[in-house]
Amino acid sequence: MPTPPSIAVVVSTYNRSALLPRLVAALAAQRDAPPFEAIIVDDCSADDTWVTLQGLVSDAPFPLTIGRTPENSGPATGRNIGWRSTCAPFVAFTDDDCVPHPSWLASMAKALEEADVVQGLTDVDPNWEGGRGPFARVQVVVEWSGLFDGCNMGYRRHVLERLGGFDERYRRPFGEDVDLGWRAVESGATTAWAPDAMVMHDVETTGDRIADWVVWVRDTRRRRYAPLMVKSHPGLRAAMHRRLFYTPSHPSTLLALAGLTALAASPSSRRHWAAAAAMSAPYVWRRGVVDPRPARTVWLPVVVPMTFVGDLAEVWAMVKGSIRYRTLLL
Repeated sequence: MPTPPSIAVVVSTYNRSALLPRLVAALAAQRDAPPFEAIIVDDCSADDTWVTLQGLVSDAPFPLTIGRTPENSGPATGRNIGWRSTCAPFVAFTDDDCVPHPSWLASMAKALEEADVVQGLTDVDPNWEGGRGPFARVQVVVEWSGLFDGCNMGYRRHVLERLGGFDERYRRPFGEDVDLGWRAVESGATTAWAPDAMVMHDVETTGDRIADWVVWVRDTRRRRYAPLMVKSHPGLRAAMHRRLFYTPSHPSTLLALAGLTALAASPSSRRHWAAAAAMSAPYVWRRGVVDPRPARTVWLPVVVPMTFVGDLAEVWAMVKGSIRYRTLLL
């Protein structure tokens, strides 16, 4: 009779079939791990993810179960399907664009023996160091963040059962992990930081700077769930800029927008040109000096205006979320 798993690895995947063999190989390479199983749930991908998963099941050197959502619903739904299908007392979550270190599961399981909720270290895959651009997405967690990033988290199963798992109102990959972690802490769960439980995270890039910018601007739409997070967990406001803004760049974004709007209404007015310049200066300083996108100085005259468009899109997502969830966060 096979030994029941002590820990289950749960992954929700969407349209990344090419990355799944690498993930399964990394799980197969785990050292000193307790008995484990993996559950990978296809969130109704439009590519050949399901076919790829079927092939991986037969070749995996560990118990691998696959599932599929009836419609694309976001990682909250996929992860819930995954953890509910296991009886393992510990559940480890990671993502399809991550590569767990060989000691990941052993370290995560050890930490979960002492704490209800465990966050592991997430760093950038060294192979991607040369592939960063100003609008590539980089995920790095090298200390306890308090944001419970779903790419590298562990939970005791009874905590997930008590909380009902992830809130499936978050239908995009944003906020569902923060919400679950905060609900766990608010219910009395203990937490731990486990730097030895490490995964390497890809840099999300198309390889083209303009295409990366388009992806980034489109991606800001999921920020509309930020007001829902704050509404559900008012304590999160302490981490927000002046408790009202999602990031420190948003106040200067709105100020610059006001100046440019006034200028557009009267483009021939020297006074309006001066006002627009003065009102845009704080934004240029922040995004050009204090918190710039990673780019060489020579490219900043191009990168800063492009960043402004993305910041505007993010603020607009906040406005829509604030209206929908009746909680002001800009």
